[in-house]
Amino acid sequence: MYNYGFKEYSIKTVKEIMISTSKAIAIAKKWFSNIMIKIIIEYLSALPDANKLKRLIILANMKGRAKGDSSINVINGIKMTVNITTKGSIELISYRKEFKDAMEIWERLQIAGYNAKLGRRGGKRFAVYIKGSEVLSHPELAIKVRDILRRMYEEAVSEGKVERAWRIARALSKLNFNN
Repeated sequence: MYNYGFKEYSIKTVKEIMISTSKAIAIAKKWFSNIMIKIIIEYLSALPDANKLKRLIILANMKGRAKGDSSINVINGIKMTVNITTKGSIELISYRKEFKDAMEIWERLQIAGYNAKLGRRGGKRFAVYIKGSEVLSHPELAIKVRDILRRMYEEAVSEGKVERAWRIARALSKLNFNN
């Protein structure tokens, strides 16, 4: 199971094994690529108590995005997610559960010349973030962000998400890039 991307979480005496949605979709699609397995599952799902098989078929037909799809490698070993606010501003953000991990990322970004901020967001999580104005002052980072934003814009337009596409276009214009 661990080869498929399952992760083990141990909470006192209970052990949970979890997998992200994108990996589950990929595994289901891989299974359904084998025609024999696909036929067997489809026939068995016709049985009255085959709820799990029916959910497996639904999972295989879902469109999934890989985790980290909107992330960029800012400096060696530090990936940050491109986040667009409701007003169309951008920020690069990285969340950590432990303060010492967030502090380490913040220090490495400061040493590399980025004006990163450290704060608490979402209750128990710590966030290290870089605002859009700081991204603009580093051309190599701005190019990476532009490429991610363009891909996100094309996705939003193709999925018919007008408001999201508008916010992404506004973020691109704030970075002085044409979409």
